[in-house]
Amino acid sequence: MVSSSPNQIARNTLALYVRTFIVLAVNLYASRVVLATLGIDDFGIYTLIGQFVAMFSIVTVTLTIASQRFITYELGAGTVESTNRVFSTSLNVHIIAAVSVFILCELLGMVYIDDFARNIPPERLEATHWVLQCSLVALVFQFLSIPYTSLVIAYEKMSVFASLSVFEALMKLGAVLILPLLSGDSLKIYAVLMLCSSVIMRLTYGLYCRLQFPEIRYSRHMDSKTLREFSSFLGWNLLGTGSQIASNQGINLLMNLFFALSINAARGLAYQIENAVSNFTRNVAIAINPSIVKNYAAGHFTDMISLVNKGARFCYFLYFAISLPLILLTPQVLHIWLNDYPFELITFVRLALVNCMIQSLTYTMDTFIYATGKIKWYQILTGICQLLILPFSWISYRMGQPAAACYNIAILASILITIIKIQIAQKALPRGSFFNFTRDVILRVVLVSVLASFFPVIIYRYISWTSESGIIIIVTLLCLISTGWTIYELGLHNDERTLLLNKINYYFNRIRKIITR
Repeated sequence: MVSSSPNQIARNTLALYVRTFIVLAVNLYASRVVLATLGIDDFGIYTLIGQFVAMFSIVTVTLTIASQRFITYELGAGTVESTNRVFSTSLNVHIIAAVSVFILCELLGMVYIDDFARNIPPERLEATHWVLQCSLVALVFQFLSIPYTSLVIAYEKMSVFASLSVFEALMKLGAVLILPLLSGDSLKIYAVLMLCSSVIMRLTYGLYCRLQFPEIRYSRHMDSKTLREFSSFLGWNLLGTGSQIASNQGINLLMNLFFALSINAARGLAYQIENAVSNFTRNVAIAINPSIVKNYAAGHFTDMISLVNKGARFCYFLYFAISLPLILLTPQVLHIWLNDYPFELITFVRLALVNCMIQSLTYTMDTFIYATGKIKWYQILTGICQLLILPFSWISYRMGQPAAACYNIAILASILITIIKIQIAQKALPRGSFFNFTRDVILRVVLVSVLASFFPVIIYRYISWTSESGIIIIVTLLCLISTGWTIYELGLHNDERTLLLNKINYYFNRIRKIITR
């Protein structure tokens, strides 16, 4: 089992996009219902505990990346026995991590609640502790689900992964809807229902993997060689992820030190927009990543390079297509969304989207570097670049630069990190293999970006508009047409254009047959 066909990758990507749309819509509606059902105070308590538990997301992220890398690698290069060995070791590591984090959270959680107890009504302290315990047990089950979700993704069962994600979102929505019908403390009941959803998802993933992959069986034995490799990978990845989180939180502290609270609010809102767009773009990488790892493991370096380059271009093009109208129409979009907002938010959103566009170029390259298992210098060098954003931002603020200076510095850091990743990726290839990323990806995306932006920018800047809805519709359509045409003509290879036309004709003929029945 090496890699998927382009058709399967396309189907996987489509399934992940459908998942993202449905889960986003359901979660937005569920949040509104939860707020109305619990009330502001109880919702604030639940959010407070959620923020505490979320601090340990760095562990879940690094464990997820490590599990997906090692399990997928063994599927591409190893045997059933070696895959079993890696899966069992991974699950055992997750069990140890879950117990360790649970104990740590129990110790820190009490202190955390006590620090904020003065803001919590005395009669709600018991419910607060109840929420903490339920959230920590749910976190344990989330830890234990990671190896199983990694197994599903490694086997490229994206439709199953998408379906189970939608099922989880709908299950949580159902819990919210029945909450008013249940008697008792709504906050306690809601915490228990969320815990039950985590337990059900762990059992569902475990049952599916047991039935669908009968050759994979858990063993309590931990292979020492796999454990050393897994632990080393986990440690270095934790360093890189920690550097990124430290940089982001450090910027928040600097903004709080040098500017008004409204600037922190603007940064938080900009992050929400940036995160929403990134989630859509990353679906392409998620669909391609297993094939990249399997091709590397099997020694098919030419096919792997092709997948890395295609994935990089497609991730960027998708991000660019979404971001271009958002960058031009930022004031109008923010006015519709928020009505009243900090003026600095316009600049924050635009620069954050540009920064993420640069980062999207290396989503699939990251997977290739992870596949090698040699990530020490990758994490050290990229981590240093991330952390350097802090002192340079501090110097800029001391010199009287505006709050957006940190975004300009972050963009420069992202460019430097991209160059570092390209060099590391080239050195990771065996002698004789050429990583033509600059010519096949960088030059194409720069050309597409410049030409696709030209007419929309001219129309937006130099034509007077009297209607806000008119400018949004016309500029968005112009961006989509300009971006689509430029990507088709300059961003795609001949075989990619042929495949795209064949797909369009196929679905057009299917729709026409349905209409003419």
